[in-house]
Amino acid sequence: MKQRNLMMILMALSFAITSAAQTPRPMNFDDVMSLKTVNNAALSPDGKQVVYVVGYADLKENERRSELWAVNVDTAKPRRFTTGKNDSAPQWSPDGKRLSVTGHPTPKADDGSYGDIYVVNADGNDLPRKLFVNDGPDSNAAWSPDGKWIACNSGNRQTGFTSYARVNVIAAEGGTPRVVAPAFDYVASNITWTRDGSHLLLSVSQRTTTQLYRVPIAGGEAKHISSGDGVISSASYSADTARVAFTRADMQHASDVYVATVGSFSPLKLTDHHAQLKTVAVGKSEVIKWKGKDGLEIEGLLLYPVNYEAGKRYPLLAWIHGGPSGVWAQSFPAAANNFGQIWSGKGWFVFYPNPRGSSSYGEKFVTANVNDWGIGDYQDIQTGIDSLIARGLVDGEKMGQSGWSYGGYMTAWTLTQTNRFKAVMVGAGLSNNFSMYGTNDIPKYLEGYFNGTAYDNVEAYWTRSAMAHIKKAKTPTLILHGGNDQRVPVGQAQELYLGLKKNNVPVSLVFYPREGHGLLEPRHQLDRMKRETAWFLKYVLGVEETTASTGN
Repeated sequence: MKQRNLMMILMALSFAITSAAQTPRPMNFDDVMSLKTVNNAALSPDGKQVVYVVGYADLKENERRSELWAVNVDTAKPRRFTTGKNDSAPQWSPDGKRLSVTGHPTPKADDGSYGDIYVVNADGNDLPRKLFVNDGPDSNAAWSPDGKWIACNSGNRQTGFTSYARVNVIAAEGGTPRVVAPAFDYVASNITWTRDGSHLLLSVSQRTTTQLYRVPIAGGEAKHISSGDGVISSASYSADTARVAFTRADMQHASDVYVATVGSFSPLKLTDHHAQLKTVAVGKSEVIKWKGKDGLEIEGLLLYPVNYEAGKRYPLLAWIHGGPSGVWAQSFPAAANNFGQIWSGKGWFVFYPNPRGSSSYGEKFVTANVNDWGIGDYQDIQTGIDSLIARGLVDGEKMGQSGWSYGGYMTAWTLTQTNRFKAVMVGAGLSNNFSMYGTNDIPKYLEGYFNGTAYDNVEAYWTRSAMAHIKKAKTPTLILHGGNDQRVPVGQAQELYLGLKKNNVPVSLVFYPREGHGLLEPRHQLDRMKRETAWFLKYVLGVEETTASTGN
């Protein structure tokens, strides 16, 4: 009896211990920090293995890292595949025996221009091998159908910070890369091999459009697949590369899905997701060209007022793109960061200049504003406006300027160089290049444009800053900024605001909580559009916009 009671007691204790062990505990901070991100799964050609990217927090080094892992589909036992600090973009070779991987020295934004391509055996027994040595960014690896070659984008340290890169082909075993179509001076993406391996199919940003091109591997001229106006995106080819699906938009039509035969290329529209626009009037547009102050040809886009009448002058909004190596392309201007069709409907011209330093015009053009911020590019914009006034299109007494990021820098700079505008909006803009250098997350980017650090080039950084000339400013200024912006820290907005305030210039400063360098929350996007519209209507036309947002 005693033995039976003892056994029952032991069983009860065992059950209690087991139950306690199985009772879930509350999550703690260590649990949160130990969680990993898992994405970019790539299935091997034989369907037996998946390689994917695992991201995790390295508290010792105080940074997030990513590495590749692999898992066998049958055994479901994952294993670490690479041990780099920031590995991504796994691409299988056609025979499934190797993978290409893109690696960066650190996950910091400042090292984003220093990517390298590695090749690693699928069994994971050997260390990743760098495909070739290059001091600039390498990315977008694509294997040839026979697995003997890899095509990729490759830039150099001198131009890498501008995102300029050329398409190269290199033997998968390594060697010296060869530029495909050296005379082709545009940046390509979405690299796809034709089925027979004789050509590369590329998506190319070309001036104000995006086109599809076909480039022979053996050498020769790049040839158009597509042509005409608009922007083609997300091209996806059939297995035999005879057909292509893509999205397309232009300045009068929002993006929809199309399909075409690569040879004849007569796009067939498959979707219409914007039925509400059938009853909305939109303005026409044109590509315009003019000469910069030094005679350099500059290009841009001009969006007309909806009810434009020849011989009549209209108000103008000059909209400056970011980058500075961004570019205005013929996409549909009806978004929170470009709502030009709203202004068109209100009877304004909208001017989209692509001054020197813009991408999509070749290497020489994209680097033309190195060590020249606020000089040549500023003059390009102003001479473009002068040409519109000379054509009798624009009322020179009714003009405003808006810009975000580098466009914000250019707008802040502009209000200290001229008083021709009745109002401006500075969005997430740099106002003091010297303080910007020491507080943002991409100081190497500034070093590329100013040929060194701020501490070695104090005068260059400072004299090309709006704050160095703030006493000249008189233009009413709206400043909009993300409250959590690390790219252009909030101090840039604060410095500009105080400088204008102390000089009795009408100014309003709005910080959007939780937002980084761009506004992502829809309510903030709507507020930006309404608030900016109200500002320009008030100070350019003297009209109060009652439907716009107010408040702080």
